[in-house]
Parts: sequence; structure tokens; C-alpha cells
Amino acid sequence: MDGAMTINAKLTRYYPYKNYVSAAEAQQEGGPHDSNSRPLITLQQHLSDPQAYPYVAVSGDDAIWPYGQRISIDAYPEAVFRVVDTGSHFRRLRKVYRLVGFEPLDIASDYPGVALPTTAVVTIMAGDNWSDQKHTSVSEVNSDLFQGQSVT
Repeated sequence: MDGAMTINAKLTRYYPYKNYVSAAEAQQEGGPHDSNSRPLITLQQHLSDPQAYPYVAVSGDDAIWPYGQRISIDAYPEAVFRVVDTGSHFRRLRKVYRLVGFEPLDIASDYPGVALPTTAVVTIMAGDNWSDQKHTSVSEVNSDLFQGQSVT
């Protein structure tokens, strides 16, 4: 896999820093840390200060995305997104497809957040991830698991 690839994605938001009204809601949102215990960075934090907040945290299927995989989202060409989190709705057996042929991705956002487009074209930056918690030039995106679409 050389260069960049594109896929279609269904975008939703999650709120890592919201004051939750219940334990169930807190569990659903997952808390303020990513899957490797790093603080999550929201879209608004990144857009306001890219030096202090170098990327936006994205949640996705950890069977597809290596930790820290860099992606870009067409609606925010100036932003850097990294898949650093997951959740039960993204895992293979319980994965929730809200739109057939569109890979589900959840964008960390402040609450209340800015409106996101519901669908997007996502560019995968091949080889730009933090496998084993360190930057590597080896691309490990498992593109065979994108259902209902071909990766270009």
C-alpha cells in the first residue's frame, strides 16, 4: 500500500470532556483518554491551536486501523486526524453501520460541538501511524475489512 487511499465514511461525534448525566452515558462516551491512555484531543482544540493540539482524536474499528493512523477528512482539509480510539460499536461482531458502504468513524468534539458533515471522503495516509506506540513507516491498515466499498 503506497501513497494515500480514499474511503467513504459515516461521521458521528463523541464528547470525551462532557459532564455526563449518568454512568451509562459516561461509559458510552468512553472518557477523556484514548486506547493507549493518552488524553483525547477534540476537533475544536486542534483547530484553535494546532501546535499545542497536533491532531484530532478519531474512534474507529481497531481491527482495521493501527494505533495513530493518520487520516484526512475532506470537510476539514487543514486538520490532522488520527485514529487513536475504539469502542464496542466499532468492533467487528458488534459493529454498527449506519450507512451501508460507509465506514463508521467517531470524531472527538467539545460539547456542545460544531456540526459535522454526516458523510465524508477520508484519505488514509499510508504508513503514517504509531504502531506499538511509536511512529513507523509501515502501513498496517487492513483495507480488506472495509465493507461495501473498494479502496482507491
